[in-house]
Amino acid sequence: MRTTSSCEPRTVKLRLRGVYWNRGNSSEVVRAAVLAGQGLGLSTTFLFEEEMARGEAQLLLADWAVQELLLHLVSPLQRRHSAKVRALGDLVAAAGL
Repeated sequence: MRTTSSCEPRTVKLRLRGVYWNRGNSSEVVRAAVLAGQGLGLSTTFLFEEEMARGEAQLLLADWAVQELLLHLVSPLQRRHSAKVRALGDLVAAAGL
């Protein structure tokens, strides 16, 4: 899988029997639709690792990547954070996001 944000423009034509388009931001909905055979989905590959290993899902356009997205974690300074919020902050900081 390509992890760079620079992609050369090109046209790719696919023939689809089922078409699913989710305008929301729910990865669970995209995953369920793809596994139900409703069409293609744009998602992270780790959500489909087991299904790809069993041949139930297939990675298309493996050399293509979406543009990188900036991530900001914003929280009031004076507020005490829960362990979950601290863990997320630590994860984001460690990943260099």
